[in-house]
Amino acid sequence: LQKIERELEKAAAKHMEQTIRKAQEQIGLDMFGFGVIVHQKYPREWPKLKDHWNEEFKRATFRVEADFDLERPGLSGRPAT
Repeated sequence: LQKIERELEKAAAKHMEQTIRKAQEQIGLDMFGFGVIVHQKYPREWPKLKDHWNEEFKRATFRVEADFDLERPGLSGRPAT
């Protein structure tokens, strides 16, 4: 189970990183709400960033970590007949 969890974590993190990169490069908008988190964590710096946050978002770097805990492996529904 631990090996499966690690593989799922790697795959999920990679997928999310690709999604963020696509939003940065193709869409150019913070559709994830990272600006809200920046505002909460750095309230004094936010006024300098808020008017051009989407430009800052395009240049930002992200590190994604995923954590899976498989508790009950097996079927989750009725078996197919």
